[in-house]
Amino acid sequence: MARFAAQTNLRAEFYALPTALVACVGDNTRVVPTDAGPPRLDQLQDLTDLAERVGSARLTAAAGRVALREVLAGPPRYDFLTQAAGMAGMTGTAALFLGGRWQEALAAAVVGLLVAGWGPLTARFQRLGSLFELGVTTAGAVAVAVVGLAVGPLAPELALLAGLIVVLPGFTLTTAMTELTTQHRIAGATGVMAAATSLLQMGVGVALGGRLVAGIQTTAMTGDMAHPIPEVLLLAAIASFFVVVLSARPRDLPLVFIACGAAVYGARWGAQILGPELGLAAGALIVTVVGNLATRYLSVPLRPAMCPASSSSFPAVWAFEPYRP
Repeated sequence: MARFAAQTNLRAEFYALPTALVACVGDNTRVVPTDAGPPRLDQLQDLTDLAERVGSARLTAAAGRVALREVLAGPPRYDFLTQAAGMAGMTGTAALFLGGRWQEALAAAVVGLLVAGWGPLTARFQRLGSLFELGVTTAGAVAVAVVGLAVGPLAPELALLAGLIVVLPGFTLTTAMTELTTQHRIAGATGVMAAATSLLQMGVGVALGGRLVAGIQTTAMTGDMAHPIPEVLLLAAIASFFVVVLSARPRDLPLVFIACGAAVYGARWGAQILGPELGLAAGALIVTVVGNLATRYLSVPLRPAMCPASSSSFPAVWAFEPYRP
């Protein structure tokens, strides 16, 4: 927004707050409430393109307002069933990527369907929104145990981690740290606390789910669970599913794939050289560099690059090797 104001010769300042945006344009000040809805990376790209066209005088302000209303009123790129299938495919493929077998992939896919199905429940029962992390982790732990009874022994920790990989607040924490480093302390501190609260709810949910299924737990699978599918193919499949889950445009797939690959292999190599803690930082740094380069030289928003990699917490999963089989 600041860049758009500079392009149009507007005297404007913007301040990000945890639940609102303060815009000072000329002598007018306005507080705009913000509401974090479902991810719509395609809509974000359309808004960025529209701002660029208005800022470069290729589109008048009046026409820009009309186009803005059309973008905001546009329907989702993918319907619910398609996104639910994408979520199940992504979490199941993530289980294979982390070294699981088809049993872990099936359990993770079931957990992914539970995560996708929580959205319609929240739309009907709004109070369930505040229990998202607690609810899906509890239900996920129970679902993994039930799948284990049906298909035989499996690694429940791996299946649950893969199924909940999009619930981990990686993008929230990344955004919060960015706010802190850019001196937006209120928004940054609030984001850090939001991420910590999400992790706490997930921990309680896993513990609660474990207690609920304590009597039906199956024997955990141990030993080598390697499969013959190359990692690069699994990573490409995960990136493709991310495009659907995050409502990105199909042409953003190469950028999503590069960002996820940079996060995974940056964290892995960083962990081998610097240790797990600094390996995590190395993966996050590489994702940030890739995202900023894409923003600067390809004129795309930062989120299509950073959101899939950071929200999936790939750097954390690959940096901390003891959590992998």
